[in-house]
Amino acid sequence: MDNKTAVDISILSNLTLLYVEDDDVLRSQMEELMAGIFREVITAANGNLGLEAFIHHHPHLVLTDIRMPQMGGLELARALKERSPATPVIITTAFSDASHLMDAIEIGVDGYVQKPIRRDELLAALYKCALPLIQQHRIETLSHSLQRTLQLHLGVSPVMEQLVKRICRVAASDFSVVLQGETGSGKSMAAGIIHELSHRADGPFVTVDVGSIPEALIESELFGHKKGAFTGAHKDHKGFLEAAEGGTIFFDEMENLPLQLQAKLLRAVDERKIFPLGSTEAVKLDVRILCAVNVDLKELIAAKKFREDLYYRLMEFDLEIPLLRERPEDIVLLARRFTGEADGELKKKSIELTPAALTAL
Repeated sequence: MDNKTAVDISILSNLTLLYVEDDDVLRSQMEELMAGIFREVITAANGNLGLEAFIHHHPHLVLTDIRMPQMGGLELARALKERSPATPVIITTAFSDASHLMDAIEIGVDGYVQKPIRRDELLAALYKCALPLIQQHRIETLSHSLQRTLQLHLGVSPVMEQLVKRICRVAASDFSVVLQGETGSGKSMAAGIIHELSHRADGPFVTVDVGSIPEALIESELFGHKKGAFTGAHKDHKGFLEAAEGGTIFFDEMENLPLQLQAKLLRAVDERKIFPLGSTEAVKLDVRILCAVNVDLKELIAAKKFREDLYYRLMEFDLEIPLLRERPEDIVLLARRFTGEADGELKKKSIELTPAALTAL
């Protein structure tokens, strides 16, 4: 394996593996090899024992041979998938077993490795199957931590608790999200949390303040331009959409996007590509779109100021940020957080909220 693969394989160190193989010599060799890679390796000499071991140990991954006495690998895989469909199962197969691969695919087996087993091919298959497990664990860990963080920033009232749960749920998807609420309600913070919880967290998070960009420049700022595309275009310019490639783009005050650019944005989202100004070559686009609005977009649609087709393309999921006046039980928590932040900036204890002050708030 190359160094990159070897580094990636380190994610297996927190997982457990069940290895089922009737050949005692091979099973012992593989157990020794895998023991240095996985947190724990459980072995079994046939399918029946493998099923018992799975029920008792609940391993993260299963690696099994096809041909075994008592219960073969395909029978075992079928039994495991009935009990735990999400558990990855990889089979090891000799060339003579190739006819069974279609059966394995129908059962839902997640991968196979040809015998004689090569170390790099085996680890690559295990890594590929383990990656979704690692990503899900990461999301769950971040979700628990950030749920608490988000509540401390936005409030701990029942309505905010429900909002936090919805944020964490949609973050795991790739849905476009419209965040609605008045200025200052926390839409930008919620958008940042969604990005941090998503599988795009390692990619860029690009914020576009639509309302602050002059209308004459907004197309170039969003889609970029090539040198010479217009007067003053002295060099190539990468737009916000291209800059967000592989990550998330957050449009703040989306209601201010001009109609002609709404059509171009819709086309870019649908076709997953953009054309910078002055270019005939498409740039591939892989971004998640979040946007915040301060008004009811349906009213703008009725007034012919916002495209209905773009609205439904962006509104795959919507989040309404509750107003503070609708959840007064959060006022004390937020007031204390703000004064604490002020104390930190001033590097001294300067503000004390008395009971009378809290009552007044």
